[in-house]
Amino acid sequence: MGKSTFAKHLVLTEIAETDRLPILLELRRIPQDKTLLEAIADELDEFGKAFDRDVLYRLLSEAHLLIVLDGFDEVAEAARPARAQQIEELASKAENASLVVTSRPEAVLPDLADVQAYAFEPLSPAQAESLVKRYDRCGDLDVGARLIKEFDHVPERFLQTPLLISLLYRTYGFNNTISTRITSFYDEVYNALYKGHDLTKAGFSRPKKSGLDIEDFRRLLRGFAFLAISQEEVSFPSESRAVARIEQAVQLTGIHPRTGTAFLQDLLLAVPLMVREGGEIRFMHKSIAEYFAAEYLAYAHKADQLLQTIREGPLYKRFFPSLDMLAELNPGLFKRAIVAPLAEEVINREAQSKDALINTLIFLDEVTGIGLFEVDDFELREDTIPHILTWGVVRRDIVVDGVKYIGIIGGKSQRRIPLSAWILISKSIEGDEIGELDEPILFDSWKKIGWDEQFSLDTWVKFTDPIFSDEEVMTRLGELCLLYVNPLLSFGFAHRILDIARAQELLNSISEENKTHEWVNRLLGSPPGKSD
Repeated sequence: MGKSTFAKHLVLTEIAETDRLPILLELRRIPQDKTLLEAIADELDEFGKAFDRDVLYRLLSEAHLLIVLDGFDEVAEAARPARAQQIEELASKAENASLVVTSRPEAVLPDLADVQAYAFEPLSPAQAESLVKRYDRCGDLDVGARLIKEFDHVPERFLQTPLLISLLYRTYGFNNTISTRITSFYDEVYNALYKGHDLTKAGFSRPKKSGLDIEDFRRLLRGFAFLAISQEEVSFPSESRAVARIEQAVQLTGIHPRTGTAFLQDLLLAVPLMVREGGEIRFMHKSIAEYFAAEYLAYAHKADQLLQTIREGPLYKRFFPSLDMLAELNPGLFKRAIVAPLAEEVINREAQSKDALINTLIFLDEVTGIGLFEVDDFELREDTIPHILTWGVVRRDIVVDGVKYIGIIGGKSQRRIPLSAWILISKSIEGDEIGELDEPILFDSWKKIGWDEQFSLDTWVKFTDPIFSDEEVMTRLGELCLLYVNPLLSFGFAHRILDIARAQELLNSISEENKTHEWVNRLLGSPPGKSD
């Protein structure tokens, strides 16, 4: 009931209402060693006979096609740059085709010309109400009618997506309670699905083929989800692949079901957190796996060491959603293992500018910079802006003395930080400091922008340049930088800048917590320093 469902609906609509040929590719199913062209050819191949490749190339260059590439965010992170390049090449060669790419917003998308970006609007209260009433009609129930009366007590985000509404409906039908936190919500989802699957049959609970009770089932599920997130494998191409991952989870957790296959069957039927589509088996939603992976982290043996390994390793970004849930499940652990090292860096690093915003931008990406270019001659090239290669740019029109220019702020490898950690070491910027992001930035003269002496057109200047420590320059550039801060810090950092006082406050709270643990250890007769 999200981007993949929409992609399929779009293709079916094309078949019914237009004469274009739609081609749908689920990117997660394409092997890393296979190109997009080969994947498209596979879709057109007849059984035992390859589709003529010359005809395929002519189709791509001349025919009116709709090519839908679903789930760019589900491509393995290491494979995304190569896949993005293939998408860019396909877009440039398939001149008459329309290309649609779907993705979660956190993935850096391919750089396509003349692109339009769309996002799902959250469901309105009226749409949420309509949806739960429809569920009632399907089962001849009154769960939705009762739930609607509680909508004022339901967190807004739970009513904005069909998936969360359906899970809310299921849990409310089971226990008549409303969760206010996302982790509590998924906890109730699990209990509702394990204890009672069918709302239309009072007291009915499907038997569990795995032979595991509610706690052991959950422990094994945590290990399974942790391994799935670690391997970027919340979707399995076959049952045997899923069972193999379950067997690894058995070794990790020490919880033994009757068989790995029986546990998988329970996840599909008795505790339906996974679904089967053809030969593929996947979690109902990636957030389900992320939640149970967070539970694994929260209760793992030597959790501090495990989180340190994740924080310092190549899988750190992969665990961000789980780490944000960990901040609710075990706040103390999250602060010690994830936020404290960031807070120490904020306090100990040497400020490179007197401006807090500039220091924030440098903290997030050492190569972040700013440039001003003439409209007619502007082209985003590596020799012009060598740093804008990895995560893209923020581009705005700037009008100086009636003449329009292109202003660019961007970087190469923006540091990613879990949102819950960022909130603890930063402070909010008031909304009226940001400005209107859709309007051109207007300056009466070059002197007001600061380019008259320090900068020139077609020059790229990093924020680490000493010029940004000049208060007079920052006074003139401050408006420009603030106008950029919202889109630049687009992964949850928007409207916030580093705050040394908050970082110190967090470290002080951790220190007090450690003292409390030592006091408890002394009370229990444990040697000092053993607070594990």
